[in-house]
Order: sequence, then C-alpha cells, then structure tokens
Amino acid sequence: MLKEVGLARRDLYSDSLLLEVQGDVYVLGVEHLKRLSSRRAGRVPVDRRYEATAPGEHQDFPCSVTLQRSKNGFGAVLPVDGNIYAMSVRGLVAVSRGGEDSTRIWQDVPEGQQQDRDQATLGAY
Repeated sequence: MLKEVGLARRDLYSDSLLLEVQGDVYVLGVEHLKRLSSRRAGRVPVDRRYEATAPGEHQDFPCSVTLQRSKNGFGAVLPVDGNIYAMSVRGLVAVSRGGEDSTRIWQDVPEGQQQDRDQATLGAY
C-alpha cells in the first residue's frame, strides 16, 4: 500500500532536486538524475541537507543513502532507515526541466503495519 509522504522539487540555487521526505531533505544533483534516467547507472548518491546556524542557510553532506532505479525502470526507490520511498523517474525529470513544480514521493507501507497504525490512531490499543 502506498502513502504520500513528501515532494520532490527543484532547487534553483544549486541546480539540484530536493527530495523532502517526512521532514528530512535529501539533495539529488541533476547530473545524477541524468545518469539514472538514461539507465547509465542503477543507483546514484544523494546528499542530506541540514539547516545551518544562520537563518536561511543550509549545508549539504554526503550520506550513505542512494536513489535506485526500480526493477521496471520507470520508478526510483529511496531506501532510508528501513523505509522504502518511491517516486516516478518521469516526474523527477519533468521537475528538473521545469515542466512541473513538484512530484509526489510515496512510502511503501505493508498492509499489516498500516492496519496497526490505523488501530493505534483509533485507540484500539
């Protein structure tokens, strides 16, 4: 079951895409997206963006997370801390070219976990 958890949008200042997932921000360089979308690479590195001490400032740091092409090649998968986030490669390319403002990021939630979360929300536990 897929649940919408974030957006990918273009960062005009750094020529990259910002993958905003549940409060965390990952940075995908456009050159890496080109390699992924043209199938020259099966996975590409992403950086993690942290807010700096000055307002409006940030720092990007390399991390061990990689964006991977899905098995069918039409999607991209971002595995982070045991969670699997998915997005459309076509959507990422459209955002990078300026054709779209953003594209959605989805989380793959197993049926049992979703049911447990729903029951906890309703106070079943």
